[in-house]
Amino acid sequence: MAIVLCGVGMIQMVLAWTGWTLGLGWQWGLVAIILSLVARFNGYILVGTFFFAQEYLHWPLPQCLALTAVGLFFLTPRVFSEIMGALTGKHIKPL
Repeated sequence: MAIVLCGVGMIQMVLAWTGWTLGLGWQWGLVAIILSLVARFNGYILVGTFFFAQEYLHWPLPQCLALTAVGLFFLTPRVFSEIMGALTGKHIKPL
């Protein structure tokens, strides 16, 4: 399972790099990847993945959001556990 999650994370980072590079240039792509690794917050990667789906693949909005949602569940475990804990009232271990 750890190998699968690592693979999903690496693919998401490549998609984010491509999205940021297409949208704003390679400098911002590098800044976004470094910020996501240093700050341990993957919002920058999620935005880059959304840019990739919208600008490179020319997908409609629901499909772009579906691709980005993968990162919400697999790459943001703390936020996921806090949201589920707030909804259920129990402490849930992240994926």
